[in-house]
Amino acid sequence: MSVDTAALIQNTKSNGLHFEKELKICQTCHGFESTTPSSMAPSLSAIVNRKIGSDNFLKYSEGMKNKGGDWTPLNLVSFLMDPQAFVPGTTMPKLGLSESDAKKVVDILTSK
Repeated sequence: MSVDTAALIQNTKSNGLHFEKELKICQTCHGFESTTPSSMAPSLSAIVNRKIGSDNFLKYSEGMKNKGGDWTPLNLVSFLMDPQAFVPGTTMPKLGLSESDAKKVVDILTSK
């Protein structure tokens, strides 16, 4: 017996994004389903070109609430590389991602 990975990926709410190894660090806090009151962080589903701080996440920092703009690929890369520089006061920790790693994450989020 074996797992039909292609069928499994198609049968997920996140279009298989949670199977991407580059997103593993993101999934420590974030998910791809709708954000609920018990969510640790906002959903990453459809984040590209979404207004910054617009998810129904209840615990945004003041900096994130007031940032303005959209999550463009460039903004996402900048944020992933240095969250505090992009949004002073954010609760997002610095992940130590290189620019190359941050771009890989954003490329995956953009492709789905």
